[in-house]
Amino acid sequence: MMDLDQKIRERGWRSEQLVLKQHRLFRAGEKAIMAGDGHAYVTVQDRRQR
Repeated sequence: MMDLDQKIRERGWRSEQLVLKQHRLFRAGEKAIMAGDGHAYVTVQDRRQR
């Protein structure tokens, strides 16, 4: 999994503010995201490398 510093370094065309905003949004919703938002028909595979 990329850490925030690496995401910022490799952001390409995205502004640092956009990367920070996306990072915060993901972290805030991570539990629901990883639970497939509670939908029985959703399968989530966590492919992040820690």
